[in-house]
Amino acid sequence: MIRLPRPFCSPPKYSLTKAVITDAGAATGLPGEVTLLDLNGRVVRTLWQGTFDRLTFDVPFVARDAQGRALAPGVYLLVVRLADQRAVSRVAVIR
Repeated sequence: MIRLPRPFCSPPKYSLTKAVITDAGAATGLPGEVTLLDLNGRVVRTLWQGTFDRLTFDVPFVARDAQGRALAPGVYLLVVRLADQRAVSRVAVIR
């Protein structure tokens, strides 16, 4: 599950819950990542990459691309991958 604060003015944090995107009884220590994509599927920025070892954790959202430039206003895709599971949500950047 991805709980999204929409819309936002200050940098929000996205709460990710492991039990919704994988079986509740699955082992911890699964590899995962949180990536921001544009609507054409291009990677804008990887927000987090590592081992998903807690049931819930927060990922800070920085409205900048991988080169540090401010994101243009528009809709982006927040993609959470955990092992072979995937969850996608839309995020709107409004200036």
